[in-house]
Parts: sequence; structure tokens; C-alpha cells
Amino acid sequence: MLTLKLRKEGTMPAALLVYYGKEKPNINELLEHVKRFSLNNLDLVSEVTRRNVEEIYVGGRKTVALIDYGVKRSIVKSLLENGVNLLIFPAKTHYSRVKAYNPDGVVLSNGPGDPCILKYAIENARKLIREYPTLGICLGHQITALALGARTYKLKFGHRGVNHPVKDLETGRVFITSHNHGYAVNVDSLNGTGLRVRQVSLNDHTVEALTHVELPILTTQYHPEGHPGPCDNYSIFGEFIQLLKIY
Repeated sequence: MLTLKLRKEGTMPAALLVYYGKEKPNINELLEHVKRFSLNNLDLVSEVTRRNVEEIYVGGRKTVALIDYGVKRSIVKSLLENGVNLLIFPAKTHYSRVKAYNPDGVVLSNGPGDPCILKYAIENARKLIREYPTLGICLGHQITALALGARTYKLKFGHRGVNHPVKDLETGRVFITSHNHGYAVNVDSLNGTGLRVRQVSLNDHTVEALTHVELPILTTQYHPEGHPGPCDNYSIFGEFIQLLKIY
């Protein structure tokens, strides 16, 4: 019953009630609470980001500023494995403070929630991506698009799981990728932004990766290092390192 309802209506709030004893809870009161619940105006990033700057030096020749919107440890590990030093910043760190550390590039991380409400993240990203080679992952992909004037929208179901086929429009190759997101970049809003679609979903043709015609920008909507799951596109980290060397 739940599967059929969600297939028709899409993602929706719900409540799971477990009770014991003879006294039956007030179901109508619970339903009213569910109806009032909404994630649309919640800044979930502020709940999961770190509170202080973390510096990790591994003797690398390049240093990357990682903006933590809720970053996974596997992304941190993947960057370190590629031989870069990391400066990990709380999500609300101002552009000027990031710049003061003199990084060679920027990574905008994954994270939860609606990207449109993260005005501080979009404003900071707008400055950072025009000054440094940038890699955006999941939420970071969406924030990059918003910072350059594109739009995002809420998916009916969201993309969840480790078996999503994604096609690279440059090579024609199909990758199996790991996803966990409920929003996507509106392809029709990319005109005039300089952004170019690099990869698309073969399930619903949504935007899965972007590049820029002038700026050194790479983004992926999926998690290239996703665990557990395929690592078909782990090479995106190597591409980003090459951008650091060029720029």
C-alpha cells in the first residue's frame, strides 16, 4: 500500500507510531503534526557542519579548501589519497577568511536539504568559484549551479541507491553511480550561466555533472567515491587535481 501511494504521490512526510497498552493514541493529532511538517525552510546544513576549521597536511604540493556542508569522511579520505593538503571550513565561513588561507582550489561538499535556502553558501560560492578551481559534489554541485545563476527544483521521488546509470555526453560511456539527493539542477536554466551539461541520468535525464566553458569547474550530482557502491567515476578527483596543476 505504501509503495503504491508513494509511486503515485511522490515523496511526502510521514510518521511512524509505536505504542503499547490499551490506551489508543490520538491519531488525528498526529496527522495534523505531519501535515504541518516541512523541510522547505530548514537549514539542515547548519545542523551538520563542523564548528571549527580543521587543517590536515600530508606533505602535498597543493592545498584545497573543503567547505563542509555535511561532508562524508570518504570524500575527505579520497582527497587525501590524491595527495593534497586539506583545509576544512564550516559552511558559513566567509569567502574572505577562506581566501586568507591561500588555497589552490576549492571543494564544495555534499550535504542535506534544499540548496535554494542556503543564501550564505551560494554567495560565498559565487566568489570562490570565480577565483579557484572548483569541484562540487551533490549539494556542492547544486550550489555551484545556483551561484552562477541556474535554478534547482525538488524531485518527485529523489535519487537513492547505488545503481543509477549515468551517461557521459563527451565520451558516450555509461557509469553506475551512487546517489542520495532530493533536488536537481534545472537544465533549462543553464542558458547564459556558462555551465555545460557533461553527464545525464539514463533513468530520468536529469543533470548529473557540469563543466564551465571558461572557469575551471567540475561537478557531480552523485557521490563518485560512494561506499558501499561502484566507484566508476572516482577519477573525478584526479581530474580536479589536474586542474590545480594547470591553474
